[in-house]
Amino acid sequence: ASDDASAVPTASPKAVAAVAAVPAPASALLGWEDLGDAWAADGDAAFLAKLLALSATLAYAVKYAPPLIPGGVVDAWATQSDVTHSAAAAAVIVVPTLLNCAKWAQRSREGAAFVGDI
Repeated sequence: ASDDASAVPTASPKAVAAVAAVPAPASALLGWEDLGDAWAADGDAAFLAKLLALSATLAYAVKYAPPLIPGGVVDAWATQSDVTHSAAAAAVIVVPTLLNCAKWAQRSREGAAFVGDI
C-alpha cells in the first residue's frame, strides 16, 4: 500500500492559466459610474468638455441614425400593435431600473464587497 497522506494536490497548467486570465474585479468595467473614476483626475473644464462631447455625440446619433435603418425594419415596426410599442417603451425604462436596483441591493448587503456583477 502506498502512503497517500504525503501527496499534495496540484493544479494542472491549464487550470492555472485559466485562473490567471480572469481579470480582477477592480479592473472590470462595472457600469457608467466608473466614468467618474476614469475622469477623476480631470479638472472641471476638462470634465465638462468631455461631458458635452459625449452628450453632443449621442444626440447626433439619435437625430441622424434613424434614416440609416433599413426600410423593412421600419415598416415591420410600424405594423406592430400599440401594445407592442408600449411594451418596448416600458422595457426601456423598467429593465435598466431593475438592474440598477439589483446592483445596489447587492452592494448594500452586510459585509459585501463594493463591486458589481451586474
